Amino acid sequence: ELGEEFVALKRILGPFLELATGTRDDIKVRSIASSEFEVLLYVVPSTALLVATALDRIISVYERLVHIKLMHKGLQDDGVPDDRLHGIVDTMRETMSEEIEKLKEELLHAATVKPTAGRDKELRNELTLSLNGLANRIDEGYGVEVRSGELPEPAEDEDGLPDEAEARRTYEVVLEKRERLTFK
Repeated sequence: ELGEEFVALKRILGPFLELATGTRDDIKVRSIASSEFEVLLYVVPSTALLVATALDRIISVYERLVHIKLMHKGLQDDGVPDDRLHGIVDTMRETMSEEIEKLKEELLHAATVKPTAGRDKELRNELTLSLNGLANRIDEGYGVEVRSGELPEPAEDEDGLPDEAEARRTYEVVLEKRERLTFK
């Protein structure tokens, strides 16, 4: 099962890697904790930013849907017939699908490396599968966290290179989003 999960993680993260770096290099495992199963992976900051953006939106939508699920359960408990509640379930599915479509377009627009014309459609399909994979994992209770290590302070005698400034901005955005990425 662990091997299958690593294959699934690679499939989920692949489109994010491609949009951030233009390639799908192997993801390095930093460590594996077995007491409370946890996997820490290394990815470049631009990939972490895309994943954090996706998780932020998915969790936001999921929080709304959990509220609807609770109301749905209350209505069932109060004796409302299932055929009358069917539309609520459809609305929940449609809401997540619509949000994933919007999110997919935003991620493609925000990509560091734009897909080529021949690769665009295939990458869109893979990104949809990845976003659904993340959403399903959130629904199943997986905890997902995106972190970024501390950046070294710029040298005092330098104003900083453009790449360094971009890395610092990416780090700050990931740090801001990190606070939102815990679903309770």
